Amino acid sequence: MEIMPVEVRNFVRRRDPVVISKADVRSTVHRSVLLDTIGVKKYDKSGKVVGERLIVGLFTSVAYNSSPSSIPFLRRKVDTTVARAGFPPASHDGKALMNILETFPRDELFQIQDEKLLEISMGILHLQERQRVALFVRPDDFSRFVSCLIFVPRDQFTTQLRIQVQEKLEEAFNGEVSGFNMEFTEMPLARLHVTISTPGGKSKVNLDNIEAELSAMAQSWSDDLGGELVAEFGEDTGIKLVKSYSKAFPPSYTENFDASVAVADISRLEQVADGDDLNLHFYHRDGSAKNEVRFKVFHPARPLPLSDVLPMLEDMGLKVIDEVPHIVRPGKNSHDIIMIHDFGLVTRDGSAVDVEKSRANFHEVFSRVWHGEMESDGFNSLVLGAGLSWREIIILRTYAKYLKQAKAPFSQKYMEQALCNNTGITSNLVKIFQTHFDPALQDGHNRKVISLQQKILSALDQVESADEDRILRRFLNAIDATLRTNFYQTAEDGSPKSYLAVKLDSHKIDELPLPRPLREIFVYSPRFEAVHLRGGMVARGGLRWSDRP
Repeated sequence: MEIMPVEVRNFVRRRDPVVISKADVRSTVHRSVLLDTIGVKKYDKSGKVVGERLIVGLFTSVAYNSSPSSIPFLRRKVDTTVARAGFPPASHDGKALMNILETFPRDELFQIQDEKLLEISMGILHLQERQRVALFVRPDDFSRFVSCLIFVPRDQFTTQLRIQVQEKLEEAFNGEVSGFNMEFTEMPLARLHVTISTPGGKSKVNLDNIEAELSAMAQSWSDDLGGELVAEFGEDTGIKLVKSYSKAFPPSYTENFDASVAVADISRLEQVADGDDLNLHFYHRDGSAKNEVRFKVFHPARPLPLSDVLPMLEDMGLKVIDEVPHIVRPGKNSHDIIMIHDFGLVTRDGSAVDVEKSRANFHEVFSRVWHGEMESDGFNSLVLGAGLSWREIIILRTYAKYLKQAKAPFSQKYMEQALCNNTGITSNLVKIFQTHFDPALQDGHNRKVISLQQKILSALDQVESADEDRILRRFLNAIDATLRTNFYQTAEDGSPKSYLAVKLDSHKIDELPLPRPLREIFVYSPRFEAVHLRGGMVARGGLRWSDRP
């Protein structure tokens, strides 16, 4: 006896004379399942187990379709379990327990020992009071397999979840699924019976941890969203948002974003619902290349025309790779929609994007272009390429428009390219403008200007293209020739003025066509461009040029 494996010794010492189990060999006839075995113990005159007769085969359909009460072997198990539970047969719990035993997986009912049957059936009974994901495990007598019963709320059960549960059980028990059966009973819980073959023998597992992980898997997207919203906004506001958004998102969204992302998006959706006509989110998806970014545009009532949006993004130095629209229907009125356009983008030149650093400026530029407060052209790519804000871009666009009016021999596109190819110099051109005219930067003004001029001139020596060198020098010259600007003035409401004016000393402008006036005041806005000339200190001026009605 002592040389036997532990499992065999335990089996021999059991008091039951008949033991039903499964073989580890599949049947080659009738149906391809593991063979059933019936072990009948042999005893000597003293009652000691001296052997076993083993009957191998398959139970017929009668064994599976008949009531346990009509099969003596099962009837004894059921009666013993009911008696030990102690419920009156006519009570609610007594009837519920009897139903659980009647519908218990038949193979399990044949194989399970009385103590384990009582434990599991009582556990199932308690699930009726608190519906949740539950796991019940019965190891095979000889450690060849583990039988797992998993209960999941019916509305949370999917084929994908079943596959995830099976993979988790295989990992936990270091085995493989040898069979599974799915059943929907009268209970509000779906029942999954999975058998895991364990060729390596018993594995030490923490069943509570496994059950917790299975419960997390079964949590629906809406359930996750509810928990996240309550955690983020508190119970009162969170519950209100759950009512509005638990079923508002389409599958195209829920399959691509988890609930924590949705919480952040709901804050943006709420702003749109409250009256914003546009809300934006520039972001980087985990695992993407450094030059790949995504951009969500939130817009009420209807989709945005892609023919309007795509050129704007391309002018910002990006290529549009894909666009995924999501129709969100918050609240009870499904006719009120908010569109989420999710654009997949890459930088045109392949450069990396620091999303956190550039997000605010990117949002501002896109929004102002969309609302007609800023032009869409190649200068806008400086928001990513040089890290400039929308107003800093307008400084450079204003000087480019002036140089074009002053007959500089370069197209606007060529000037855009020169600035984008030399972002270090471009940033310093903006800084030297700010140093000249920002009232807050006047301490040590001359020293700062000279330092920036030296940096720019030193960097210009490294520019390979002669044309780009000429363009950048013309920008520096125009800024140095500027006498005054309204850039730091504000409108009555405190916002920046909608136009930029610069007053220039015309005699300092390189290559300006003759005759040169004393002063020029160039005015730029998205609505018009014009220049005002002054021939002398007290002379009247006139409009020399305007390209827009």
